[in-house]
Amino acid sequence: MRSRSRGFPARLLLLVLLALAVRWIAVFAHYGDLTLDLDDNYAYHTQAKLLLDHGGFYEPFVWRDSVEAGGPPVYEPSAGHPPGYVLYLAAYGVIGLDSPLSNRLASGIAGAAAVGLIGIAARMVGRWAGLGERGGDRAGLLAAFLAVIYPNLWINDALILSESLYAGLVALVILAGYRFWRGPSWQSAALLGGAVGIATLTRSEGLLLLPGLVLPLALMLRDRTWGQRAGLAIVSGSVALALMAPWMISNLLRFEEPAPPYLATGSGRVLAFGNCDKTYSGDFVGYWNIECAPARFSGDESQIDTIHREKATAYMEDHVGELPRVALARVGRMWQVYRTDQGVEFDRFFERRGLDETRFALGQYYLMLPVAVAGVVLLWRRRVTIIPLVSPFVLVTFTAATTFGITRYRVPSEVALCILAGLGSAWVTLRDDPVDA
Repeated sequence: MRSRSRGFPARLLLLVLLALAVRWIAVFAHYGDLTLDLDDNYAYHTQAKLLLDHGGFYEPFVWRDSVEAGGPPVYEPSAGHPPGYVLYLAAYGVIGLDSPLSNRLASGIAGAAAVGLIGIAARMVGRWAGLGERGGDRAGLLAAFLAVIYPNLWINDALILSESLYAGLVALVILAGYRFWRGPSWQSAALLGGAVGIATLTRSEGLLLLPGLVLPLALMLRDRTWGQRAGLAIVSGSVALALMAPWMISNLLRFEEPAPPYLATGSGRVLAFGNCDKTYSGDFVGYWNIECAPARFSGDESQIDTIHREKATAYMEDHVGELPRVALARVGRMWQVYRTDQGVEFDRFFERRGLDETRFALGQYYLMLPVAVAGVVLLWRRRVTIIPLVSPFVLVTFTAATTFGITRYRVPSEVALCILAGLGSAWVTLRDDPVDA
């Protein structure tokens, strides 16, 4: 038993290296020559280069348009995305690795690290769920292996998307959440808040982890008074906000009309993409459509975003009776139970994820779901909290219902899905249950 447990780090390291190989092979075999489209992959790559060359976060499309027009380059402040992923790419650029190919390879490193964190989380939770050393190790290795081959995780790495970094940070939040639940203290609360803060600086929807994961986890603590529970939640939230504060204050100073919580200036545009006639009926119901977003207006990013938000809000108010139906379509698309074949085609065409890869991802997703349910049952039976692993599914569902259903926005739940499937697989494949024996 002891030697098997000691072998876990080496086996996990092999899986992490395999994950890196899968991601880099995908880049060189299929995605390496993929041109940067005029969407997020171009924005992240170009913004990282502008940060390196000019020391600030600038709007990449305004800069490109000004250069192509033959005039002087225009450096307009931008907070279209939080800074985490851009800083990550720029760190490689410091040593000269700033090409699109370098960005893809660097993202593969982040994705491989996420695999390791997924394995560690599954192992830890499996042991606390009574699977013992053998079962915990098995859960960790199975979860990591599922993450190695799961296209819904590694495709993002090849496409230069912030989900590459965000996946590992979500796994870190889950780890910190279980550490906090197992040993609630000011220190573990601060670590949890720190993980949430860093995750939010990579994807702004990470902020939902504070009310959706941290707060219920703190309130459900046993052997703590309500005052102590509230205090621990406040510590987590304070640390998270302290980490986010410099970026939020910067946005308050740089923009005329930044919208709370001052993390990004793209929320209005996202709302606009999902709220117009095109997305309330017809082929794109529940999805997004470029025709929903109005043409570019004058003003800084925050002012333009305000216009987008106002137009989207006005449309929702005029079609409030249709919102429940559209929200259901969005959620159905997110979880791939509504217009599934069309969703595969949309992922291939709009997201450029590759047809075979998208089909494989869909098949693995469907196969993991029932095994993940077994993982939930295991935790429920062993009285291990399910909040850190179930909250990502709730938050992703909320995100879909309020915006639109798109596969890559599901990344937080993909991380939890691999962990739960690893736990469920280990539980049902053990020859004897250490707890029940």
